Order: sequence, then structure tokens, then C-alpha cells
Amino acid sequence: MLQGGQNGILRLTIHDDGQGFHFGHAMLKAMAEHSFGIENLHRLAENVGGKLEFTTAIGEGTQIEVEIPLQEGAHGHSSVIV
Repeated sequence: MLQGGQNGILRLTIHDDGQGFHFGHAMLKAMAEHSFGIENLHRLAENVGGKLEFTTAIGEGTQIEVEIPLQEGAHGHSSVIV
């Protein structure tokens, strides 16, 4: 679900009803394997003043929420600076 422009913030929610995972274990495994995908996503969101949240549990699927502030551009159009 994409919600744009409310209070100057772009909100994106991605949800599945899959098997989910143990977030802490996944992060430890990623670090051991020098895989930084989730960490990089967090950093990218923070670089534009936003935030990224993962909610997951084994047997309950996964939800990812991203919030990024919009900037007012020319002619009153809102945009995201990446």
C-alpha cells in the first residue's frame, strides 16, 4: 500500500502472509556472510531523513514500512530526494 503526501511524508507498506523469520537470527547470519541488504535499506532511508521498519515473526509473515519526507518542488509538486 502506498500513501503519498500526507503531512509531507511518503509512506509505503509491504506485507506478506508468508512464513516470516526471526529477525535477530537473520541479521546475525547476514553479518556472518557479509550480506548487508537490510542494513543498506535502513541506511538509504536514513540518508533521506526517513525510516524503515521490519515487523516479522515465524509463522506470521513480514511487514516492511518505509516513511520518507517529501520536499516541496516547483509548481507545488512534492518529490523525494534520493
